[in-house]
Amino acid sequence: MLRQFILLFGATILATAFLAACNGDDGVDDLAPVDDTVGLDDEATPEGEDPDQGAARTDDDDGAGQTGGSASDDTGDLLSDQLDVVLVDHEIEMDSTADEGIVLFAVSNEGDEEHGIEVTYADGDEGDILGTIDVAPGEEGQLELELEAGEYVVYCPVGDHREEHGMETTLTVEPVEDDDE
Repeated sequence: MLRQFILLFGATILATAFLAACNGDDGVDDLAPVDDTVGLDDEATPEGEDPDQGAARTDDDDGAGQTGGSASDDTGDLLSDQLDVVLVDHEIEMDSTADEGIVLFAVSNEGDEEHGIEVTYADGDEGDILGTIDVAPGEEGQLELELEAGEYVVYCPVGDHREEHGMETTLTVEPVEDDDE
């Protein structure tokens, strides 16, 4: 009788130890997925890293790489328009119109030189830069800006690309019709 009790007690302890080891916990906390996109006014480039590798900056950029951002879960529902911008040597290829609201500039540099885009008001002071992004050859980047209806200038701020080579275009942002009317 004592022998059966010891065997039953031992089997119970082994079963308990086995079940405790197999509870599905691998010792790693379940973490939320990392969101590596950058929203409006988030820091895109950590200090000391090259901000010219697809980083975007806004008009309040103090050199720390502040971004106009890229589409994130927070603004994805609010995204009004996406413009595919292709930069080739001394030319900007993109649609000339967009809907007002949050506009995502998906920029790819297919040229052999570094290029970028800056967005300003067409009738404003040249110092009123709404956002900028520099993109190395063969690289891509995103710039997300909230734009009101109106006229804008999009140009390459690198070197003399705008002044000497005419790397500039215009963008008309159109008001969005309210469906409730």
